[in-house]
Amino acid sequence: MQRSATFAPADAAPAPLALLAAVAAGVAALRLALLALNGTELFVDEAQYWAWSREPAWGYFSKPPLIAWTIGATTALGGAADPFWVRAASPVLQSLAAVAVGALGAHVLGGRVGLLAGLAWLTMPGVAFGAQLISTDTVMLAPLALAILFWVRAVERPSAATALAAGAFLGVAALGKYAALYAVLCALLWAAAERAGRPRVRDAAIALGAAAAALAPNLIWNFAHSGATLAHTLDNAGVSTGLRPLALLEFLGAQFGVMGPLLFAAWLSAVWRAPRGPLVWFSAPIMALVALQALRAGANANWAAAAFVAATPLAAAELARWGRRALAASFAFGTAASVLLPLAALAPEAIPGPKGRPAFARVLGQSAYAEEVAAVARAEGAGLILADNRALLAALTHGLRDSPVAVAAAPRGGPPRHGWDLAETPPDAQGATLWATLGDPGAPPPGWAAAVALPPPAPRPFMGAREPALHRLER
Repeated sequence: MQRSATFAPADAAPAPLALLAAVAAGVAALRLALLALNGTELFVDEAQYWAWSREPAWGYFSKPPLIAWTIGATTALGGAADPFWVRAASPVLQSLAAVAVGALGAHVLGGRVGLLAGLAWLTMPGVAFGAQLISTDTVMLAPLALAILFWVRAVERPSAATALAAGAFLGVAALGKYAALYAVLCALLWAAAERAGRPRVRDAAIALGAAAAALAPNLIWNFAHSGATLAHTLDNAGVSTGLRPLALLEFLGAQFGVMGPLLFAAWLSAVWRAPRGPLVWFSAPIMALVALQALRAGANANWAAAAFVAATPLAAAELARWGRRALAASFAFGTAASVLLPLAALAPEAIPGPKGRPAFARVLGQSAYAEEVAAVARAEGAGLILADNRALLAALTHGLRDSPVAVAAAPRGGPPRHGWDLAETPPDAQGATLWATLGDPGAPPPGWAAAVALPPPAPRPFMGAREPALHRLER
């Protein structure tokens, strides 16, 4: 750990990284095989990303475009839009992230630490969970790790080409998730705190210019759509109504689960012992900012995902300092989680959860619900199904992807509530119009005078305790 105290030149040892790449490829292949047997259906966010992927654009309602492009590529490759092909990139991207994190660790702390960091990434519980679904974190992490690696190299050995690569990878990462831009703040803090972290002004300008160039089309899209994605990102931060210490404790506790208890504890120890060097500055400020957000208005566990890129090599080095038993215990826990999580998804209905519902309830029942609604639509001669609820829209849009029946958000006026609100309701749909609701339906959508109740669909696990209903709308 001596080299973690300050930034020192270190060449990545090719043998450890070659071994890591081989292991990562094998893990990706195994996870793809398990993903093909996965019994879960698409989560609402995944279905929404898939819906976006059918119309390539530079931006979407709540997220930048890289995830939609990725899903578009894998579904085109497979010629299908079932959950496997929607998620197929995830195991591959997580293995690429492991190699990139290993390369970062090897450059800063040496080849052995790089290998340990990459293996720690592959067995991280949060990564094992993330490899079974597709998310914006998944598409952000590998390019973010490369951006940090190239930036560290550009600071160590000034080079316009290296700075350009750092900025380009950062721009790509930000097209996956705006949280990648935390790296800019981290670089500034590193430069302000340590002389070893100060780049040439020209290199900083090149890196920022490259990142801005990569992001520019998305920013232009946002301006053309009333800042939809940026506004949604700010809304996610929430409105402070006082401090929430329990939410902070929940967030911090979740990090022990996401990263692994020993690995996260090792990162905390390393930051406390020697709060210097690029790995500290590219992880601790992100964790601190999201923890502050949790205290202020709550935060999801994955909001700190960008911190894990630099935190993992630092934690791996600290575990190595603790000794072989600590390393073995950490890897044993991570490996067990990495095996059990995908195995549990093979029979998700059998895994019990709280309140008598399956643990995987949020990704169960969507297809059955869509098929039941489709049968009613055929019987009623309906050409359009409207829905207010985002989960219903996701289930119906994906479930009826091969059906002639159109699915759209019920028009309500006001600011958009989700991505479906940005799409125009199909005009003059042939046949009747159905209205799918969850919980209290309220008044019919504007433009319809009455809603005739039809036999309700069966409740499904993803609906929770709310009761579904189906209506035929009349003008």
